[in-house]
Amino acid sequence: MTPGPTIVRLCQECGKNIKQYTIGSGNTFGSRLWTDGKCIAEMLPEDYLLVKCPHCLAFLWIEEQQEVGRIGDSYNKPNTFQDALAFITPTTDEYFTLAENLINQDLMKSRYIRQHAWWGGNDARRCSQPIPTPLTSKQRNRLEYSAANLDISDPDL
Repeated sequence: MTPGPTIVRLCQECGKNIKQYTIGSGNTFGSRLWTDGKCIAEMLPEDYLLVKCPHCLAFLWIEEQQEVGRIGDSYNKPNTFQDALAFITPTTDEYFTLAENLINQDLMKSRYIRQHAWWGGNDARRCSQPIPTPLTSKQRNRLEYSAANLDISDPDL
């Protein structure tokens, strides 16, 4: 994996700087692809879309935050973005809570949240040996709700 530029974005909630690390190039050699669609590739980490601000802990769609610069660019003065902190990735419980409270969210964002909740719930079972950890009743209810709200006529959703 080759790192890309570090983008600095402005949190629309608190106005503080957030670092977004990017990938210049990567590969999926030695990756594991799971039946729920999750791919774990050491040399190609996930590019998170929904993140938490490290300053105010607000949930943000990272690409919707204004880019204010890039660390290491020659036009920036040294120490320009010294206050910038890396974003935080939501926990599985946070994804599940967000999925339960989806109101007027666009379809792609809703799918992203539900998919990450599903993946997070499955993470405990990915390598559990010899018997996988069973779903809790709460996890089963959440998955059934998600399945009932999918549009099966659209293969991309």
